[in-house]
Amino acid sequence: MVEKILKEKLEFLELTEYDAERARTISSDLANSIRIHVKDLFPRYKLVINVMIGGKGDQGITVASKCFWDEQRDNFASFNVTSRNLFAVATVHGIYFE
Repeated sequence: MVEKILKEKLEFLELTEYDAERARTISSDLANSIRIHVKDLFPRYKLVINVMIGGKGDQGITVASKCFWDEQRDNFASFNVTSRNLFAVATVHGIYFE
């Protein structure tokens, strides 16, 4: 379910030109929008949401995360988009809260 939300929220970036100033605003707005939609689905979870947008050039990038959590209850979802001149990665970590 969360990956579907991420895909819906990030799809428009496939047609967007990269602009460093706009990327800052867009990534913040996307993180807030994702939080609102996911929080409704999983009210017992604390959420950590990362949205990264960068210019695509001749370089490579690797995005990784490492977590210490309860494998039975905690989870994450991630989705990425690339276009002609940008990349975007959104990750949601859900940590169960009693």
